[in-house]
Amino acid sequence: MCTGSSGIILKVTNSIENMNISTSNSFNEICGAIHIHTTFSDGGVSYEELIKTAQTLKLDYIIATDHMSLGGRDSGFEGFHDNLCVLIGYEHHDPDIRNHYLAIGSKKVHQNSKKPQEYIDAVKKDGGIGFLAHPAEKRHYFSNLPPYPWNEWQVSGYDGLEIWNQMSDWMEQIRSYLPQKISGFCS
Repeated sequence: MCTGSSGIILKVTNSIENMNISTSNSFNEICGAIHIHTTFSDGGVSYEELIKTAQTLKLDYIIATDHMSLGGRDSGFEGFHDNLCVLIGYEHHDPDIRNHYLAIGSKKVHQNSKKPQEYIDAVKKDGGIGFLAHPAEKRHYFSNLPPYPWNEWQVSGYDGLEIWNQMSDWMEQIRSYLPQKISGFCS
């Protein structure tokens, strides 16, 4: 069973032998995680820590998507690190910080694309693919940490959508684990 923060089918077009994956006609499971943030945006780990952790967990790939940043790619972290394939995209959002979009394979961050259809089209024109991120996210607690759902459903051209997001799920579940003393933090 493969676990991670999200799951997609990943097509690796070169250096597949580095991943120790058979190229026969049989199916093989590759395990990884996507939609990961690092210290290039609001994440808590550096690329060095992320790569080491992914290798320790024996993941085959990770796809980091920092908010509005390709800093990890610009710093040389994209590529194979032993048997781990590291891909770097970014997470785009509109000016209201809604409608998050995981852009993978884009040559640049499309800073001037403000509307969801604009950034979907810009990523596609740039040769990338994209996924609507945490489209149904909601918060019943932690009003100081609002949800960021997708609400521009009239768009077209996206390649998929994230059906489960660990952070969104965790935020909804954490309240049941908090001691009564700090439950006032949850409004």
